[in-house]
Parts: sequence; structure tokens; C-alpha cells
Amino acid sequence: MKSALLFCVTAFVVGLITGHLFPRLGNNGSPVHSGKGRLDFQPEPHESSEVVNFKNLASQDPEECVRLLQSEYPLADALGIQQVAISEMMHRDPDKCLAFARSLNGHFGRQFLTRCLTFLAHSDPEKALAAAENRESIEDILSIWSEHDPKTAVEYCLNLTESEADEIGVPDRCLRSWVLSDLDGFTTFLDSPRLSKQIRNQLASVAIEQLAAIYPSKAHRLMEGALEPEHGRYRPLQELCLRLWAKDDEKSAFEAIERLENPLDRESAYSSTAFTLAMKNRERVSELAGGIQSHSEKVTFLREFGERQARIDEAGASSTIDWALNSLSGEDRDLVAVCALRVLAKSEPKAAVRALSGSRDFLEAALDYGGKEFDPVFEQLIEHGVPQ
Repeated sequence: MKSALLFCVTAFVVGLITGHLFPRLGNNGSPVHSGKGRLDFQPEPHESSEVVNFKNLASQDPEECVRLLQSEYPLADALGIQQVAISEMMHRDPDKCLAFARSLNGHFGRQFLTRCLTFLAHSDPEKALAAAENRESIEDILSIWSEHDPKTAVEYCLNLTESEADEIGVPDRCLRSWVLSDLDGFTTFLDSPRLSKQIRNQLASVAIEQLAAIYPSKAHRLMEGALEPEHGRYRPLQELCLRLWAKDDEKSAFEAIERLENPLDRESAYSSTAFTLAMKNRERVSELAGGIQSHSEKVTFLREFGERQARIDEAGASSTIDWALNSLSGEDRDLVAVCALRVLAKSEPKAAVRALSGSRDFLEAALDYGGKEFDPVFEQLIEHGVPQ
């Protein structure tokens, strides 16, 4: 109680001395320059006089204000007051501001330094990076930099020493900002002869993944022109782009799949995209499975669909089994139902017994399609009452 009172008195006295106990009012509630190199901050309508006094103290004697805040003064808008102090100190002398921040101890000191670096990153990101002390701060600064100049931020990362590059790399957020704001510029940059094949593929693969989440068709075009087909992530990224593309424009995505020259790429991309659409609307599973040329790929597709559908079915795996038996036919029906049964048997063996006991055809299908893979499951089911 005494310490809180002392801080209030200190703030009050400093406010009187500096003439900023009652701040100069402006037109729009935003900070304005006083003409002497300092910032005068106007009060917001909801702010208490206590907060206003501290903000004015921050604009006149920011170091003293921060020291008061470091003493765990219980003030509701401590962060806002810190921002006022940081703004003032950075305006006066950035180097002195950073030195002061490093002189503060404990968690408060680390947080305050981080906020100073974040503030500096908007005007001098290279200086902020030189002063950063951990990877999280470095990535935050690079992210801020990339918001207004992603090309320079990425080039900065590429010019790091080998040890620095191993530690930092090129943050995903930098590439995301670049491809979203200037895809043509990024594509041109990838063609630069100064980039090695390894670096080009690395940058392209990360950028494609970032772009795919928002503009999958553009990401697919970037992938076709920028990523080497031999790259280990080529096929997974190709499938990612096409899956996401199909959610918005199924016709165009399947047309792009048909244009793929490599038959293996085409089959893999179709199966992956079809699976996504089947999970979105299970009534289409047979239609989509029918487009898979390889029988083994089709069997894999239906088995994975049956298991996945059983796991996400809000009514439970039994509901998936009933749906498959009543809505599908032939091999599609048996494979989906049997794989849903496998899921059910692991969690509710008695319910699986009831499902098998209800249909001799289903039991035979389970034996036909289960094979050795299902032996442990059936041993468990037989123990619960299914006749051999």
C-alpha cells in the first residue's frame, strides 16, 4: 500500500514539475510533436488521470517512468505507457534506448528490450537485428521488415554467414509476405544466377507452401516453374496445391491434373485430390474412386477412406458401417465397411460383434478383405461372441 502511494506521489510530482500533469489537448487524440523533439500524447476518453499522468511522465522522463513500471506498479495500461516511453527514447537516441533496456533486469527487462527492438524494426530493421539476442526476436524483426520490404529482408538472410544462416535461415513469414505482395518479383528473384540450385529449391518450396494456403492455383503455377521435379518435396507440394485448389475450383484442379506429364504424378495427385473431396462429401466416394486407374491404388483409397470416415463420424464408426452397407455397392461397399469395422473393433468390440452378426454377407466380406491384417481383430471379436 505504501509503495503504491509512493509511486502515485512520484508521478504526481514529476507531472507538476514538467508541466504535463494536465496534457495539452489535440484534435484527434493522437500523438503530436511539441516542436522541441518530444512527443506530447493526448488522453483517450476512457483513460484515468493516473494513466494520463504516467504517459506524460513517459514523454518527459521515459527512463524514470520505466523504472517505476519495473517496480511492479499495479497500473492497468502499463504496456501502453511503455510504448510511449519507448517512442520517446527512440526518438531521442536509439543506441541509448537499447543500452537502457539492457540495463533492466529480469523478465521485465527482457520484455522491454524486445519491445524496443520491435519498435526499431519499423524504421531501422538492420540495426534492430544487430541488437537482437535470441531467435524469436530475430524472426519477429524480419517479419516486420518483410511487411514493407520482403525482398531486402530475404536478401539479408541469404547474405548471412554460414553459422548465422544455420541459426536463422529465411523465416517462412518473410517468404509469405513476398509471394503475397509481389509474386512476379519473387519469381524473377528465383531466376537470379547468384542463387544455387539448392537455395532456389529451398526458397521455392517454402514459398509454395505459404502461398498454397491462400492462392493454391498460383502456388501450383509457381511450383511448375520454380521447383525442380527431382526435389524431395515436389510431389507432396503438388498434391497440396491441387487438393486445396479443388476445394475452390474442382474443374480447373482436375484439368491441371490431366495435364501432368508424369503418369505417377498424375495418379498420385488424382488420388490425393479425390480423397479430399470424398471426405468433404462421402456420397461421392464411389464416383471419385472410379477415376483411379490402378486397382491397388483404388483399394488403398477406399481402405483409407473407410478408416478416416469412421474416426470422424459424429455418430460413431457403427454409423459409417451402416451407411456403407446401405449406400455403396460391390467392392466399394465391402472395403469401406470392413475398414470402418476395424476402427470400431478397437474401441467397441461388442458393437463390432453386433455389426458382423447382423449380416452373413458382411462377415464374409470381412474375411475376404481383411486377410491376415484383420486376424487379431477377428480373434478379439470371436472372443466376444462371433461364431467361427
